[in-house]
Amino acid sequence: MRERKPIPETHTQWLNDYLARKGLSGYPDELTANQWRLLQGAYRQVLLKERKPLNNALINDSKEAKLLSENKRLKDKLSRLEQTSLITPPDKDSLTHSEILKLKSQLSKALKENNQLNEDAIFSAKERDNLIDDNDKLRRLLNQSKKELKSIKSANDRGVKAVAGGKKKEVSVYDNAALNADIAQFIGCSIKSNTKVSGAKTTAKSKLGYSTRAGAKMTSEQNRAIIEWLKVNDETL
Repeated sequence: MRERKPIPETHTQWLNDYLARKGLSGYPDELTANQWRLLQGAYRQVLLKERKPLNNALINDSKEAKLLSENKRLKDKLSRLEQTSLITPPDKDSLTHSEILKLKSQLSKALKENNQLNEDAIFSAKERDNLIDDNDKLRRLLNQSKKELKSIKSANDRGVKAVAGGKKKEVSVYDNAALNADIAQFIGCSIKSNTKVSGAKTTAKSKLGYSTRAGAKMTSEQNRAIIEWLKVNDETL
């Protein structure tokens, strides 16, 4: 197997978030080839997202360089023209006063555009940094919420298993005869009073969604659910 180059330390937080989100362990050597390939692909996407603002900044820098170069050229030309007009009389090749003012106006406009570009670049950099900080905070909160939810679910699962285990130990078999005896005792009639016992049992089965067909077999858990329902809803009987 080819040696795996670890993710740089500058992206440790991103790596930890990714491994936790995917439920991966044993980084880097114990990851499967497919897991490693997916990890590298995700990391390349992160790098592309980070480089996009940088490319925009480089474009702005390129525009600024052009403006600065144009500013310098105009300044130099204006300086030469002003010096020439002081030393030599105007001729047909010299610029008029209105043309010099026009050059000055172009220079002023170029300087303003350059300043605006500088301000936009500074604002974009700050905005990008704030966005990165907010994303990091959200990722940490999300991971914390996932861990808390996992902990709550584990505790709930253990509780359900404990209750289920306790019920199994408490009553291993709860057949129809035992159910009839409990119903008769609960509603205060003789166990031989089939009409009352059967009526109460049929009502509970219907409410619980069990089959009310005569002779339908019920499990011990279903029989226990029937008597428990009757105890809770005795006022409806």
